[in-house]
Amino acid sequence: MSDLISSDSPYSEQQRATLAAILGLMIPAADAYKVPGADDPAIFSAIVSQSLSEQDYIAGELDKISQMAEQETGSSFAELTPEQQMALAEQIGLGSPFFRLLSVIAVQCYYMDDRVLTSLEFEPRPPFPQGHQIEQGDWSLLDPVKAMPRRWRKTD
Repeated sequence: MSDLISSDSPYSEQQRATLAAILGLMIPAADAYKVPGADDPAIFSAIVSQSLSEQDYIAGELDKISQMAEQETGSSFAELTPEQQMALAEQIGLGSPFFRLLSVIAVQCYYMDDRVLTSLEFEPRPPFPQGHQIEQGDWSLLDPVKAMPRRWRKTD
């Protein structure tokens, strides 16, 4: 587990193990699509970096999850089977602020990974300066929005 991120991580080894296990549940690796899971070391490192602004909150929640796992099973969260981990996560509430925050960070970092972009048949590069071709949609779908009354003040 210590190879996931360097020793200067803002999270303890147990917190990193818990976080990696949660991320692996959220976005597991898929051999069929040749994509890593969110617990992949490179993606994990990006998630940790992206989470620094919320590190105190995340660390506290990871500690709570670890304590719950220890109290209920006698094992750390990372040592539980995926089924046990999911059951514990459901007890906490998958819609909890912690899981919502973590899922937003995880998805952002996951879809920036070159391996994931390649599996989706996107060229792993920034969108500019070359841009991307976007399929034209049905612009009439905006008609209800255009028909709404103005919600702003006109400036002078």
